Amino acid sequence: IDYQTSIWSSPVIDLLEFFGCMPSITEKLKNDEFLAIYLTRLTETMRKISCTTTAPTMEQLKSSMHRRRVYIVYEALILAPEGIMDAEGVDRDTSYENSKSPWDLLALQDIIKKTIPILNDKGYLD
Repeated sequence: IDYQTSIWSSPVIDLLEFFGCMPSITEKLKNDEFLAIYLTRLTETMRKISCTTTAPTMEQLKSSMHRRRVYIVYEALILAPEGIMDAEGVDRDTSYENSKSPWDLLALQDIIKKTIPILNDKGYLD
């Protein structure tokens, strides 16, 4: 079962959650490679369906992402680490009672070390 929330909002939220879900994806956010691909596809699709709305510019897209940055921070620093803990068999409810910190997991340390500098460079931690 997929427990996603359905809301009427900016598609940038989906984009931010996508970038935040895996460190390998988040790293590609550094040089705007995926944003350029996204904008190209969005513009092409809008033209094909005869959309009268103008596609956003790269700067407008980045500005919109920055305003909604809480989504990538939550995804990258809360949900993605929880997924790693689950994959490693760490019970988040009892790990501290057993003197085992989830932060001892090398995979979790790696994701945080890779992700925080990227989010910080983009101004998402401000």
